[in-house]
Amino acid sequence: MAAEMISDLRLALRTLRRRPGYSLVVTAVFTLGLGGTVALFALVDAVLIQPLPLSAPERLVYGYGSFPLNDSASVSPPDFLDYRHRSESFEALAAHTRFPSTVGVFDGTRPESASATYVSRNYLDVLRLTPTHGRNFGLAPEEGGTDDEVLLSHGFWQRHYAGDTSAVGGTLRIEDREHTIVGVLPPTAPILGDVDLYMPLRFGQPEFSVRRFHFLGAIGRLKDGIGLAAAQQEVDAIAADLARIYPSSNDGWRLRLVPLKEVVVGAVRTPLSLLLAGISLVLLVACANVGALTLARSATRSGELALRRALGAGRGGLVRMLLAENLVLAVAGGASGLLLAAYLLDGVAALASETLPRLEEVSLDGRVLAFTLVTAVAAGAISAILPALRLGTANLQSRLDASRTTTSSPSRLRDGLVVAQVALSVVLLVSSSLLLRSLRELDRVDLGFSPASLLTAAVSLPESRYPTTPTQQGFFDALSSEIASLPEVEAVALADLVPFSGHNDTFLYPEDRPPEPPSAGFNTQVRRVGADYFSTLGVTLEAGREIQSSDGPGSPPVAVINSKLAKTLFPGRWPLTALGERLVIDVGEPVTVTVVGVVASLQEHSPGQPENKAIYLAQRQLTEGATRLLIRTRGEPSAVVPGLRDALRRLDPELPLAEIASLEEHLATLTAGPRFRTSLLSLFGVVALLLAAVGLYGLLAHHVAERRRELGLRQALGALPANLARLVVGRGMVLTALGLALGIPAALAAARLFDALLFGVEAGDPASFLAAAVLVALVALVSCLLPALRASRVEPMAALRLN
Repeated sequence: MAAEMISDLRLALRTLRRRPGYSLVVTAVFTLGLGGTVALFALVDAVLIQPLPLSAPERLVYGYGSFPLNDSASVSPPDFLDYRHRSESFEALAAHTRFPSTVGVFDGTRPESASATYVSRNYLDVLRLTPTHGRNFGLAPEEGGTDDEVLLSHGFWQRHYAGDTSAVGGTLRIEDREHTIVGVLPPTAPILGDVDLYMPLRFGQPEFSVRRFHFLGAIGRLKDGIGLAAAQQEVDAIAADLARIYPSSNDGWRLRLVPLKEVVVGAVRTPLSLLLAGISLVLLVACANVGALTLARSATRSGELALRRALGAGRGGLVRMLLAENLVLAVAGGASGLLLAAYLLDGVAALASETLPRLEEVSLDGRVLAFTLVTAVAAGAISAILPALRLGTANLQSRLDASRTTTSSPSRLRDGLVVAQVALSVVLLVSSSLLLRSLRELDRVDLGFSPASLLTAAVSLPESRYPTTPTQQGFFDALSSEIASLPEVEAVALADLVPFSGHNDTFLYPEDRPPEPPSAGFNTQVRRVGADYFSTLGVTLEAGREIQSSDGPGSPPVAVINSKLAKTLFPGRWPLTALGERLVIDVGEPVTVTVVGVVASLQEHSPGQPENKAIYLAQRQLTEGATRLLIRTRGEPSAVVPGLRDALRRLDPELPLAEIASLEEHLATLTAGPRFRTSLLSLFGVVALLLAAVGLYGLLAHHVAERRRELGLRQALGALPANLARLVVGRGMVLTALGLALGIPAALAAARLFDALLFGVEAGDPASFLAAAVLVALVALVSCLLPALRASRVEPMAALRLN
């Protein structure tokens, strides 16, 4: 058996070497199909299939705070401590701040900003991670230790210290406090997001005792033999008990447990699965294309095959010969496909670095190589099945005498393969058309403001040098004046959060309608903004006035609300009658504010999400050390950055300018995921359509060659060249129509599977289907023209001349 296989492969190599054009075309087709498939498999394998690079990752779970309006919220520190102390389902339960902070780092030469997360001291123990250099956090202050310790991420250590191990044990000045560098984390540490610094949570601080403040995420390692369902049942019982004890803060709240891996990759599971399915369709189109080419070639080799049969070759030997030839070409296509996959993965890393997790784990490893080999062999076998079956049932002996002719009956198998290619192309093109229309609708969403010419940056003031509200406000007033004097600046405003920079929600209620229980208040996004914030942003003021510079510590607390909150609180009476209303808002303690203005609702988080209820408080009345700048420029936003740095340096040379980006850049980051999958699936659709077009062209060209004598006879009998061209075009368009008839229902079924990824477009959107159908028809028509032209130019005498 092995000897026969080796003999078949040798024969296949000799045969293919004599036909380099055919071999190169088929190898190229396999390369296109296999290269994309291998690249997507490498992505899916690393991101979705492979376990997290941690010890026993299947036992790691993540805990979200959950209440009726949001099941993926945060957990308050007191609740976390209660869950940790009372639960018996976990080996250990750790916590981290869900949203990284931007901190100032100063090494004595120049200030810079870094991202930081605060974690419980057992964070590394729960993940079973060990610092590559140094040690974990030491004892807490109440046990004789200190909070002034920091763990460096591997990336920050490489960038800031060039990988110098002597940095461990040294100090790093963070926000005016000296921190001891106790260790460097391994590259696999940033499971939940890439941050630079890890510092211990300070549970003794006053804000950590407030159950209404939710800003932690919980990570637990289940005990052996304890499943997720059992752990959830236990924490639900603890949550119910906490709600009875603390009804004002905990009524309706619970801890929702999910596998940690789902938190890391859950958001990209559907998009990646969609892309893998899309490239698999491209591979099927490639196999059908090769099958059609093999059928056409076997038809022209009928004399050779008949002669081999007459000389004693069995049908099984001939079938093995075809299989061996396709397998050789498929394996060659797989080898070149690996090179294409490497380039594709580099492109994916550049385009999707902020949207795909675990990209650093993607590689063309042994699993991918094995997948490539298996897929290449399968593709070669699939593409050879129909030609081999046809060869097995054909009467080759009857063709021996006719081997010198080129006529044969039209192949239904070849027609069927071309129809299949068109149908699969339709599925991909309709899917990409739907995503394109969805992306267009996303781009057309009215944000409530224009992000053009808006620059944002963050400044964080250390408490040691700016300990009071007047000192903080004085600094920001001076900074605003410096920035406003720059010639490139049109307007400047301050806020704790600007659009697309994060979430911050709280509860509020009208003063004359206190809720019962208190947790039944309205959950609302809250912002602290300075004077001219809305005019700088370009937001429509619907009633009243903006926050003004006179709204300071000595004046009554005021607020501006958006139209959605106004409609919710005062239905039928907004916006004018909302003015003067008093609201009680929870900002750590209940504060009563008077509504002085109503503004249009903004898309503050993502253009694909519903508008949020929002309230805007006066920043001067509730100043915080961390503030964002919102700057409207007269030209390109980046041109302002040097002047902005100089202004900050004049006021405080040790403060870094952080998170510098235009609002258009923030928006592009938010829509990067939809753009990435739309671009990739559109590319798949175009490749599939081109392969189908080549297949249709090849079929018709072969059809014209087979019927050359018949076409010459028709012309000799008076048929016009245009009539002969119409015969060829008609045949091609009939096959295209059959492909459309099969592909459109299949595309509708496929669209239902990713309906959740669409925005503003229905899965059965007629325009998307029509656009795909018209494109397929036009490309098919172009593919028919050259064979039709050849048919119209057949010379009757040359075609009828006997050989």
